[in-house]
Amino acid sequence: MCNPRFGDELRKATAELIAHVDELRLKFNEVEQRQQLGNLGEEAVGALNRAVHLLEKDAASFEQILESYQ
Repeated sequence: MCNPRFGDELRKATAELIAHVDELRLKFNEVEQRQQLGNLGEEAVGALNRAVHLLEKDAASFEQILESYQ
């Protein structure tokens, strides 16, 4: 039996994950470039940390979705 709510929640979580992975890649490229120029500051590291935090949040969302439908 197909559960439309499960599919909707899974699609939403997947879309957020993809967006956050894209953001992480951009932030990483910025940090890498700053590091190569010798201009790596707390701001760049903080931005990268926030992007990683979003991915951790997404992983937790997937866990919640999967647990609630078992």
